[in-house]
Amino acid sequence: MESARRYRTALVLGGGGMFGAYQAGVWAEISRYFQPDIVIGASIGAINGWAVAAGGDPEEWVAQWLDFREASVHRFRFPRSPVSGCVDREAFEAFMRGHFERFQPRLPMGVVLTDTVRLKPFVVTTPEVTWRHLAASCGVPLILPQYRLDGRWCMDGGLLASLPLWAAADLGVEAAIGVNIMPRKTPGWLLAGRALLHAAARWDEPKSNGLRAVVVEHPQPLGPLAETTRWRRETSERWVALGREDARRARPAIEAALAGLSSSQ
Repeated sequence: MESARRYRTALVLGGGGMFGAYQAGVWAEISRYFQPDIVIGASIGAINGWAVAAGGDPEEWVAQWLDFREASVHRFRFPRSPVSGCVDREAFEAFMRGHFERFQPRLPMGVVLTDTVRLKPFVVTTPEVTWRHLAASCGVPLILPQYRLDGRWCMDGGLLASLPLWAAADLGVEAAIGVNIMPRKTPGWLLAGRALLHAAARWDEPKSNGLRAVVVEHPQPLGPLAETTRWRRETSERWVALGREDARRARPAIEAALAGLSSSQ
């Protein structure tokens, strides 16, 4: 039985580090004719989604990706604990606080996190979202810090499913436009690692509950996985351009998915 419909449309942004520039390019294109009822994001998709939900000029967010100085320099340190990460926490949290305060969502926003102990993904929606939720959603184990929220340790929201369309279905969305930035042709070692995680978590991605979904993604990998960890202007420019191009090609499929949606709210 399908869940009750709460939102007609959603923009769903997946995780993938610096590949997030591609999402900015996609949004700059599809924002001309599509405005979601809710934005859902995991990991870097939560960072991008927070800006999208604020309703600002998409080109201004593209410009941020083309001059992302905060991401251009990483300061590493020896992790003090298994949940502290090896990236300088002070600089990371300064960016997260600033990003949270800079944008005030006008649209509902859902941030996807993973329960560290139970290995279960879940979604938190505004107004309950804080800067710590955004930070925790990016918390790649051993690299970025994890956070204790509402009595449980939380980490990377894209750990079990890089594109959380399941969250849109869970929130009762009727049609979702997803932006996937992780390659479908995943390296064998990564596939094996994710399979082990799914087995340990006893987690299978929930059924779609009738969700109409169109996924915008590049047909080839955006680059080596190592490039997800470092910002460079030239690669960001290329990814933004690819996002725009792929979004233009996806427009007929997006409009078809949006056509004929039920008139009920």
